[in-house]
Amino acid sequence: MLLHLQIRNVVIIDEASISFQEGLNVFTGETGAGKSILIDALLLALGERASSDVVRTGSEEAEVSAMFSLESLPMVREKLASAGLRGEDELLLRRLVSQNGRSRAYVNDRPVTVSFLRELGELLVEISGQHSNHHLMQPRYHLDLLDAFGHLYDMREQVSEIYRQAQRERKELERLGGDAQSRARREEYLLYQLNELDNAPLDVDETKLEDERRYLLQLEKMLEAGQEGEATLYSGQRSIMEVLGRLEAKLGNWSDLSPDLATAVQGLSEAQVMIDDVARSLRGFVANAEVDPQRLQEIEEQLELLRDLKRKHHVQSLEQLLKRRDGYIEELHNLRAQEARLIELEKCCERRTKELQKAALALSQRRREAALVLAREVEAELASLGMKKARFVVDFRSLFNEEDDGTLGASDEMNEESAKQTAKAESTTAKQVVSPEVATAKQAVSPEVAAAKQAAKTLVGPVGMDFVQFLLSSNPGEEPRPLHRTASGGELSRIMLALKQILTEREPVPTCVFDEVDAGIGGFTATIIGEKIKRIAAKRQVFCITHLPQIACFSDAHYQILKTEEDGRTHSTISQLTQAQRELEIARMLGGAEITDESLAHARRLIHQAHLGQTTPDIDASVQRIRHAHTTPTQPPPSSKPQKNGTASNKPEKNTTSARKLEDNGTPNNKPEDNETPNNKAKKNGISGTTEAALTSVSPSDELSAPLGTKKSKAERPAKKPSKSSHA
Repeated sequence: MLLHLQIRNVVIIDEASISFQEGLNVFTGETGAGKSILIDALLLALGERASSDVVRTGSEEAEVSAMFSLESLPMVREKLASAGLRGEDELLLRRLVSQNGRSRAYVNDRPVTVSFLRELGELLVEISGQHSNHHLMQPRYHLDLLDAFGHLYDMREQVSEIYRQAQRERKELERLGGDAQSRARREEYLLYQLNELDNAPLDVDETKLEDERRYLLQLEKMLEAGQEGEATLYSGQRSIMEVLGRLEAKLGNWSDLSPDLATAVQGLSEAQVMIDDVARSLRGFVANAEVDPQRLQEIEEQLELLRDLKRKHHVQSLEQLLKRRDGYIEELHNLRAQEARLIELEKCCERRTKELQKAALALSQRRREAALVLAREVEAELASLGMKKARFVVDFRSLFNEEDDGTLGASDEMNEESAKQTAKAESTTAKQVVSPEVATAKQAVSPEVAAAKQAAKTLVGPVGMDFVQFLLSSNPGEEPRPLHRTASGGELSRIMLALKQILTEREPVPTCVFDEVDAGIGGFTATIIGEKIKRIAAKRQVFCITHLPQIACFSDAHYQILKTEEDGRTHSTISQLTQAQRELEIARMLGGAEITDESLAHARRLIHQAHLGQTTPDIDASVQRIRHAHTTPTQPPPSSKPQKNGTASNKPEKNTTSARKLEDNGTPNNKPEDNETPNNKAKKNGISGTTEAALTSVSPSDELSAPLGTKKSKAERPAKKPSKSSHA
């Protein structure tokens, strides 16, 4: 439970230090006083997202600390131990938020991540309210509620564990080669790739092939140039060889007369020898060269094949391609060698899938049984909350395997068995149910059962094979529809409260926060909601923010939130009220800013009657007490009419509307038992007919709109207090 909350520099709260106790802790105050800021501060300590907007103007950082008792919270201790934190008797959560929006989180003064703080907070506090009822819009949350109601989390965890084992085995099977068909396909693929690589010219020198290709591509041009060069140098007309020969002969006549000429002649002779060698090489090249288009095409094809193979197998060189081929050979060898292991693993996967299907089927049957009981109990709770004609249905839909998305499925035989056992479970449960509402709920799931019989495959996920959704019909004659399509904010609050009332002993979270769950309600229904919240507080610590005195009067501890202005700054303070202050605050909530003797007396009467009902488990009896507190015994029943002798008769007419039980929508309930006279009802309830007639004459919608009952005489009225105004 939450022991202490300390807030510093959060929005308009300078500093607040609040200690809490067990039971029902109520917070009241004017609109805008800072009640929502209190919840936001608690959410910060529980790891919710933070922003710089929460930091009070002019402050460096905001800080929230929450102290919890860990008594009877083994899950929290395990969570702390998994993170290497010691689980003392008390747990301190602390959150700091700076002006730049960055935050730091601490658990027992040790730094932790915000995500860990959030996970820890989910085990400590649960917040419900007008703005948190969006959980009811999520079908996944509906399944959680149903499993909590039916005590099915152990079975659900068993299904999850089998599912995880089946997934691990399936992944191992896929890693080793999959099932028989997959292995055959893989072997065929490997053989095809190896055959293609074996037929490719992987033993050639790719560089030499490239050089030869370039040679063949340029050969014609090289032959043409060689022929032209040989003719120019030697065999053509006026060739260089001929010119050099004539020049050598002419200069040779005077070589003995000049050393320079002798050197020149020597050079010309050597040049002719060199040119002769070059011309001979050119003639040899032209004579030996052969243009071969077929060889060029062959080389082109080989090179193109090698490029395609490298691109296909995602490699860059011929050496890497050879390594890839070796890898295929090794994989093929392993695939054939592990056939026995794969067959064994395949059989294991098949057994695990059947085990999973069997466990999921058993869980589904238990869920359907629990769903009928849950629907009946929720409808009963909603009736006591003013929704007497509401129908609540838990709708089941099976998950069908339209595509192979990796989710484990069951065989057709298993699905047929699933449908038979599910129908049998519904039939057995239906024999115990006689109400038409529950019979309607049974009919609502019947199409899904029929669909399950026809499904080719039923998917089984980590939470089973069911998709669950809550449906609601608020008015007679309307088909039940999903909550997000039909429920108003007030109806969502009532449904959430009904579920909390039913699940209060099943949920492990020790502290529950109701943030303005009274939205959209009033009158006598508000009294019933206060009674239900009080019952929840008998088992769990409850915090309730409310605007209604009918709820606030049930508190074990009452806190008032005030907003003041000082030196141009707004301040919000939170203080626990004494008994006298509590009476004044509830009187303010009843009568407005001016507190009168009547509103104060009414407040005291509400508080007194609320606490008389603490130990009474019967809501109807408690309702009668609260109604009786609103009606003075001296008030004559509206249905009385004068007799001939001039005296008033306490026996109303049989068919008067005031003697009937009125529904919240104002229409009379014409059931036979509701036509009984107040005296007959009084005999059953143990009260006088006069009192019963007075009770039934009060409209539930306006019982608490003003102080009820006739005015007392001056002698009966309490002594007037000093007229100074009391400001809470």
